[in-house]
Amino acid sequence: NDSDSAAFREELLRIAVSQPIGSSSLTFAQGFSAREIADRSGVMPFDGTMGRVSLTQAGFDAPYLALGASDVAASFATGLGRFRLSAFASYTDFNDDPFLDPVVGTALVNRNDAYNVTNSRLSLHRHLAGYDLSWSIGARTEQGGIFGARFGGAIGGIDQSATVYQNVRGDFSMFGEWRAFASASLGVSDVTIAGDGLATQFDSLVSTQFALSVYRSSAFLDGAAIAFSLSQPLWVESGGVDLTTPVAFDASLQEFSFADQRLNFGGGARPIDAEIAYRLFGTSYGSFEAGVLHQWNALTDVNGASANSVSALVRYSNQF
Repeated sequence: NDSDSAAFREELLRIAVSQPIGSSSLTFAQGFSAREIADRSGVMPFDGTMGRVSLTQAGFDAPYLALGASDVAASFATGLGRFRLSAFASYTDFNDDPFLDPVVGTALVNRNDAYNVTNSRLSLHRHLAGYDLSWSIGARTEQGGIFGARFGGAIGGIDQSATVYQNVRGDFSMFGEWRAFASASLGVSDVTIAGDGLATQFDSLVSTQFALSVYRSSAFLDGAAIAFSLSQPLWVESGGVDLTTPVAFDASLQEFSFADQRLNFGGGARPIDAEIAYRLFGTSYGSFEAGVLHQWNALTDVNGASANSVSALVRYSNQF
C-alpha cells in the first residue's frame, strides 16, 4: 500500500500466510511500514527563510519527519462450543534512527533510545442471527514509551510501561438494513521511569475508550454506506506522576533547591467526537467519500480551558 496526502506519506508492505486446520486456522504475518510526517512548525524551506512551510507551495519538498517500523504477528482461532476462541500476539520494533530533515540532512530530534511494542490478546466471539458479540482481554508492553508517546530531556524517560486491558464490543441488527455497533475498553497501566530526571514515579494509569455507531449499507445507492458515530478517544481517567522540580537558586552556593510536586492526570473536559460519513465505492464513476467530524474539547490548555474543532472531508478517486 502506498498513500500520499498533504499531512504524510506512508508505504506499507505486509505478507501473511494462513493455514486451515479443520475448523481452526493459524496465521503468521510480517510487515514493514515507513511514514514521513510533515513538520509544519518552524522549518526551513529551500529559499532559506524561516517560518511555516506552505505545503501547497513547497509540496513534498518540505522537511518531513521519517519513522519506520517492522512487525511480526501470529494468530490462532478455533471453535469452542457455541463460541469461537482466538489468540493474537504481535511485536513491533520502531527504528532508532534520528528524525531527519531531508532538506538539510541533519537530525531534528534525536531518538536513539529503542522503542518497541509487544501486544497479546485473547478473544471470545459469539455469533447469532442478527448480532455478533466479543470480549477480549490483553496485555501491551512498551519499551521506551506509554500509549505510543515518548519523552525525555529534563523530565526523564520511560523505561517500560505495561498495560492490561479488556474490551467488549457488539454489532446488532436494528431495523431494515440499519445496524448498530458499540465498543468499550478499559485499561490499567504501570510505568517505570528511566534515568535521572524531574519525574520520579508514576501511579497506575486508568484509561478508557468507547465508540457508538449506527450505520446502513446500500444507502440510497448500491455500494454506498452511511454512518453516524459518537466516540471518546483514549482518555486517562486517573493516575499521576511525582516530580522533583527546582524552586529556588542560591547564587552564593550556585545551587538549586528542589521540592516534590504532584501532577495528576484525568479530570478536566472529556473529549467527545461526533461524525457523519457517507461512502460510495466500486461504481463505474469511481469512489466518493465525504464526512463531517465535530470534536468537543479537542484541545485543552494548561489552565483547563478547552476548545472545539470541526473538520470536513471530501475525497474522490477513479482508475483509468
